[in-house]
Amino acid sequence: MPLRIEWATEHDLPALVPLFSELYQHDAPPWPMPSPQQMRAHLLRLLEPSVPHRLAIAWDADGTALGLAAVATFQSVSDPRLPQGRQMELKELFVHPAHRSTGVGAALMTWLADLAQAQGVGRIDWHVDDSNARGQAFYQRMGAQFTPHRVSMRKQLSDV
Repeated sequence: MPLRIEWATEHDLPALVPLFSELYQHDAPPWPMPSPQQMRAHLLRLLEPSVPHRLAIAWDADGTALGLAAVATFQSVSDPRLPQGRQMELKELFVHPAHRSTGVGAALMTWLADLAQAQGVGRIDWHVDDSNARGQAFYQRMGAQFTPHRVSMRKQLSDV
């Protein structure tokens, strides 16, 4: 399947609402679905220059958004050995359920790794649910390794 991967822009909002609605359903099943207007406002906030993460979108030839990756590049706090001291955080990798196992996720990961290397980034870090065996196997096929002694933590600061 021919894909193009590009950074998201405001122009992409109509095509991104369905993809981000699927992501929302995946991450927050017990909560009510936001309206298209709420999702559009959310996407506009994500695209603001002050937001550290950028959204890479995988598109098919028809202009359908098939998957996304949210990433931020920053100076490593703890590892001075990294080239130029830079690392990338992959906050989210999501492929629309109808397009999984078609190479979209691998294309996004490859695109990000190539971009990171071109920017002098020494590593990419991310979290994966401990119950997501399929995701873990995918990441291992992409060359990732488990980070020993790391646990994901969260403190909820507001009732949603």
